[in-house]
Amino acid sequence: MFRECFLNLYKNMVRPLLEYANSIWSPRRVCDLTKIEKVQMKATKYMCRGKDLSYEDRLHRLKLPTLNYRRIHGDVIELYKVTSGKYDSNCSLQLYLRFEIVHASVTRGNYYKLVPQHCRYDLRKHYFTNRVVPVWNILPNKVVMADNINIFKNRLDKFWASYDFVCLFRAQPLETGRVT
Repeated sequence: MFRECFLNLYKNMVRPLLEYANSIWSPRRVCDLTKIEKVQMKATKYMCRGKDLSYEDRLHRLKLPTLNYRRIHGDVIELYKVTSGKYDSNCSLQLYLRFEIVHASVTRGNYYKLVPQHCRYDLRKHYFTNRVVPVWNILPNKVVMADNINIFKNRLDKFWASYDFVCLFRAQPLETGRVT
């Protein structure tokens, strides 16, 4: 009873503060990611008190994803909204499909692969579009060609569940096209 009550309080009162506008301000330094994740680490330790479990084991027991996973999940959902035209086209980001730039066949990933922008400065390298493009490009066609947002979310969750990504995406910035 205590665990369920505290878990509901955490999900409804604390986590929204940690995730507020995360697609805009998403931290890129490992020390910042770790500080934010420590809030959830303490909360899970409090909910599973008296047990010597690792953070990943506590997350599995409480059925919670890491905050880094939730940030990446939110970023991919926002990118789907942009690419599917849910936002005003005048305010859209500069995203280029790979086949518009290079006439190459698609052998892996999806038909809507995006090209990351080349950047000279570190700040722009961690901008929303460059941060989410590597994750977007590994998604299969079935996921990115969803008809609406809810279908996209369900397919994304199923695709990532097959890889057990809930406890992955630890406090590490995503630099390459690999998802680890």
